[in-house]
Amino acid sequence: MISSSHKFIFIHSPKTGGNSIQAALNEYSDDELVTSDDHQDGKERFSLKNEKFKGLVKHSGLQDYWDAMGADLDAYRIFTTIRNPFDRIVSFYFSPHRGNVVWDENEFKRFVKTVPSLETFLLLREGFFL
Repeated sequence: MISSSHKFIFIHSPKTGGNSIQAALNEYSDDELVTSDDHQDGKERFSLKNEKFKGLVKHSGLQDYWDAMGADLDAYRIFTTIRNPFDRIVSFYFSPHRGNVVWDENEFKRFVKTVPSLETFLLLREGFFL
């Protein structure tokens, strides 16, 4: 989520409470809340669209913002939220976008290996700070 007028960027890592933050900051954002899937209600579950930066999406990472904005990124305050990693992975496992999930220990063990870590959304390529 980006606000040109207020000079902030919110990096929304999945399953960290980011929907609440984006909903609260929506009126200050350049992004538009949209629903693109059946499981989205436009209030608690939604996507984002940005006319100026079409490649940026709801869960864009810091590298995505750098790729879209380059050195202009320096003029923005950038923040994110984190969550206890154990709570986050359980939330991912039972997330509505996965359908009606029933607990299965072996499936959970396989699933854990597929979820992107929080650092995935905050990493930048080597050379960014040069």
